[in-house]
Amino acid sequence: MIKKIWLVVGMVFMFLTSNVNAATYQDKFDENWFYIDNEYVNKTKNGSTKYQQMSMIVRKSDNSFAYCIEPGKSIDESILINGYDKNYTSVTNLTPQQWERIKLLAFYGYGYEGHLDIKWYVITQFMIWQTNNLGYDIYFTDKLNGNKIEKYTEEMIELDNLVNSHYILPKFEEKEFDLFWGETKSFEDKNNVLNKFNVQNDNKIESSKNNNILNITSKNYGESYVIFKKQEKRFFRKHVMYVDSNNQDLLVPGDLDNLEYRMSINIQHGSVSINKLDYDTKINQASHEGILKNAIYGLYDNTNNLLEIQSTNSEGSITFNTKLSSGRYYVLENSPSIGYTLDNNKYYFDITKDNYKILVNIYEKVIKENFEIIKVLDDSNTGLLKFEKGIEFGVYNVNNELVEKYTTSELGTIKFSLPYGRYILRQHNSYDGYEKIEDYEMIVQENDKENKLVFKNNLIKYKVNLNVKNKDTLENIKDIKFELYDKENNKICYKINEIKKMCEYISDKDGNILFPQNFKFDKYYIKLIHNDNFKYIFKSDLINFEINNTTNYKEEKDYRLIELKYFLEEKKTQNSSGEEKNKQKELEQVDKEFKNEIKNNEYVDSKIDLPKIEKGLVVKVPNTLKNKNNNLIYLIIICFIAIKKLL
Repeated sequence: MIKKIWLVVGMVFMFLTSNVNAATYQDKFDENWFYIDNEYVNKTKNGSTKYQQMSMIVRKSDNSFAYCIEPGKSIDESILINGYDKNYTSVTNLTPQQWERIKLLAFYGYGYEGHLDIKWYVITQFMIWQTNNLGYDIYFTDKLNGNKIEKYTEEMIELDNLVNSHYILPKFEEKEFDLFWGETKSFEDKNNVLNKFNVQNDNKIESSKNNNILNITSKNYGESYVIFKKQEKRFFRKHVMYVDSNNQDLLVPGDLDNLEYRMSINIQHGSVSINKLDYDTKINQASHEGILKNAIYGLYDNTNNLLEIQSTNSEGSITFNTKLSSGRYYVLENSPSIGYTLDNNKYYFDITKDNYKILVNIYEKVIKENFEIIKVLDDSNTGLLKFEKGIEFGVYNVNNELVEKYTTSELGTIKFSLPYGRYILRQHNSYDGYEKIEDYEMIVQENDKENKLVFKNNLIKYKVNLNVKNKDTLENIKDIKFELYDKENNKICYKINEIKKMCEYISDKDGNILFPQNFKFDKYYIKLIHNDNFKYIFKSDLINFEINNTTNYKEEKDYRLIELKYFLEEKKTQNSSGEEKNKQKELEQVDKEFKNEIKNNEYVDSKIDLPKIEKGLVVKVPNTLKNKNNNLIYLIIICFIAIKKLL
């Protein structure tokens, strides 16, 4: 009982006395100043158990209580132990994390608000041992060297929460506080620790707290701040760690360092921002190649005084720097951004205490040009131009991405508008045998400009080359004659001049016949000219071929070349075997049958294997009407045709 009285007196003395000078500590300790009733622990390590009744350790010079840091070690009460109030981890074997937890346990443990019962000394000591257990299994028992029991579970959770929340700062939804002059705002601490902090501020604001709510009233303009301070003072001294190589490490607890947290306050006048949006898309993304950046806007007061001028950023936004008092203002575009028209509208707004952050949405109209495309077909048979219905065109941007597709009407026309930028007009389909226009570049840069373009498709020029070879030697054969026929068995002759024409075609020294005429989509056949004295054997004297969309060809400069091959076999000598003579007779019979078919005007559609075109060859057909003067001529012609049709 007497020792307990001395304990209370010692604690009072400890709170009233000043701390000793730094780094000059030396003292002795009483390991069992008094035993604590009904508090027992076991410490087990490597199969050996140390059991003890909990007792309070005190510093002999002033009866300040201390904590044991190393479980399993004893204290020599007769020797002086050196104490340290800094570099705690370097003078002990504790890690920084262990030291941080132990000092917080010592501060929030025994003697802290609500923790005056002696059980809190036992709890604090037990949790310090757990933090630095040195391999021991430490647990409470029901008596000295008794059975293991669970004890003080809720109290340990409470102490753990105090330790873990020590460094938690107030947290608000706002990264900084924004107020209007004269305004009072309340802010809630989401971490629910505001009541542990004192609040300080400068002379531009007044602040107060109500439980977990911070109230701020602005008294002036400009930048201000609030400082949150947490001062944990109850010992009025530093922690002192007593260390001796032959003794238990001991801690006499002290105060914690102050925590401080500063939060900025922006006390505002009114402000205005511009959000520039595309008129068609209603979003702050420019149409095609237009940009929203660098449109110049002015901020004016209600008497037309220019207060500030700024340019939009890449997203079409501006936030003016001018602080505005209550009143009426407007913004006006002085210069548009690339690809957009100038907006002459004045956008008015009012600044009030309840409405001082203004956002003005401005819808900008992109520059657009109108296009009318007229598509015609050159009929080489009649020499007339015809409107092309059902021709599909694609409009592509500079990244070769399809923007839109259009199809020509009965009169071969399509109409559309395009926003500012560069485009490619590409023909997707054509009539059989007719060319497509080359990709046509369109540049849009003048608002409301009307563009009329006429494009003419010509027949695709095909030429046919026949190569005659010896079937056995693969050598080219010259001076072999052929005739050319259409699918109606009409002979096709080539007109050389007004008098002379060519109806027979002869292979040259390289075995080639390049037929001089141009071919179009259709079926044809070539007939070998021979007689009884012809020195070659052939399976058929007819070569059939067809020109269509699937025909293989070779791209030449001005036409598409279809290459055909024809093989002849030399006749054997008079000493040929009977089998060879029979074969010759069979071939002659086949020749006779083909002649009869021609006489009866029957078309023989025997399959001809055409050579495969190399991969990567591209048809390049000239754009025949790029010239503006040609466009004008064809417009006049088309108008004449249209009037004639209507009449």
